[in-house]
Amino acid sequence: KKIKKSTSLVFAHIPPFINKPDEPDGYFNWDQNSRSRVLSALKAANVTTMFCGHYHRNAGGWDESLEVVITSAVGCQLKARGDPLGLPVDFTNPALGKDVSGFRVV
Repeated sequence: KKIKKSTSLVFAHIPPFINKPDEPDGYFNWDQNSRSRVLSALKAANVTTMFCGHYHRNAGGWDESLEVVITSAVGCQLKARGDPLGLPVDFTNPALGKDVSGFRVV
């Protein structure tokens, strides 16, 4: 009997991390306790890729076998100022980034 191997993907608005799983907590990622717990559960469930947004820039990274892909916004890309993980982002006078809006093929 052949066993079918499946691919599991997860979609979330806020990414668990921006570049690496051990980065500090910030506005654009999950707190470390939640991040560690959920990433462990996803890897145990053989999830291969997690697609996220919220960061308004392209980013992403790996946690062992799990890839986190962060895609910029369709409308407005923000340029990093200071700490790339947190605020302040001046929404009244945002610095627009160079990432292109629209679809991203990964």
